[in-house]
Amino acid sequence: MVRLGFYKEEHHGQLIYPLTHYAQVKHNYCLAYFGHMKEFLVQLKALKPIIENQFKGIKLFLACRDDFMPSLTGISNVVKQSEIGKIKTQFAYIRELTTDLIKHPVLELLLESKIEIPSNAFPVCRTGNKCVIITKGNCPPTSPLTQIQIQKAIALAASKGYEAMIDKEIEDASWVIGVESDNLYQAGIWGAKTSLIPTGIGTELYKKMFPAGTILCL
Repeated sequence: MVRLGFYKEEHHGQLIYPLTHYAQVKHNYCLAYFGHMKEFLVQLKALKPIIENQFKGIKLFLACRDDFMPSLTGISNVVKQSEIGKIKTQFAYIRELTTDLIKHPVLELLLESKIEIPSNAFPVCRTGNKCVIITKGNCPPTSPLTQIQIQKAIALAASKGYEAMIDKEIEDASWVIGVESDNLYQAGIWGAKTSLIPTGIGTELYKKMFPAGTILCL
């Protein structure tokens, strides 16, 4: 809201900026997540260039817990939680993502902002026969796999000619099966074939990011 030469941010701290200052920071937008779900940061990191491309001129920053900073390695404009209070006036808007364990905050952001993920944003390009099965995510809201589900996933991988490994490194995996987790999403972003076993709240986001992926109800 602009009123009498001042900009008022109504959602985060009732900040009031002089209009001249707002003109300098109006393109700086910060998405902040300070919770324990690392996959949200993996998703936001991958979606950052897509968001910036659809909102021309925006300078998007990502903020997270200090100990989760490695999840944002390799990209520019990242902010530690411990520092955001010192530089909050450098942003026109700070949007903190939170979850009520029912709605997925990254999906909600995409829907309300009408952000479209290109169908070829994360193509499957890896080859090989290593299949990693991810049995647990960040609980809650994601439930770990049962022993029956794990055995079914192993049998499925073997039937397709893959060597199944449980909760191993994904760097050279060509297929990753499992629950919502930073590893499952990172594998898909890197170009591995992925299959989600839905035990959490992110099935719809998974479908949007990886339309070639599969949903396995084991």
